[in-house]
Amino acid sequence: MKRVFLAFEVPEPSKAAIFEVQTKLQRAVRSQFVTWIPESRWHITVQFIGDVDDVLLEQIKNVLHDVRPRSIDLQCWCVNVLPMHSSPRNLVLQFADSNGTAFALRDWWAKSIGHLGILADTRAWVPHVTLGRIRAGRQLMHEFVSETHVPKTLIHVRALTLFDSKLTHGGATYHPLSSIDMLA
Repeated sequence: MKRVFLAFEVPEPSKAAIFEVQTKLQRAVRSQFVTWIPESRWHITVQFIGDVDDVLLEQIKNVLHDVRPRSIDLQCWCVNVLPMHSSPRNLVLQFADSNGTAFALRDWWAKSIGHLGILADTRAWVPHVTLGRIRAGRQLMHEFVSETHVPKTLIHVRALTLFDSKLTHGGATYHPLSSIDMLA
């Protein structure tokens, strides 16, 4: 069994803008509250799928390769906490999808894997990169979030990738299983 999810990869040219936001937050937030996520683990999750066997994994890969490449641009929008209630666990950089192409792709994906018997996530999708995991002092995060300036940088999505996620004592590790070029 593999624990899989579909995500947009963060292209190298865009990592500097995201790193700048993370650095601002690191200066403002005391380290005992947050475990910072290294850029090697940054991605924009489209859908978490969960544990799948080898047969279902191959079917999911086939659906991935049915995706028609399209240009997807996401704009850095704001820093936020997720989930957005009294006990947030993630400090994130949220993106805007002004022309709706990322949302349209996500909807298509959910319908397509639904035919495989995989239930779509019914929560509202918030495209984001997780910058840190909140450990303690959760109620204090909202003030840092509201004070952090985010440059409205465009992220030109280049790849849509199916990842295998392995949980370890040092955090999750992600291994690409299959990918398509979104700029083809």
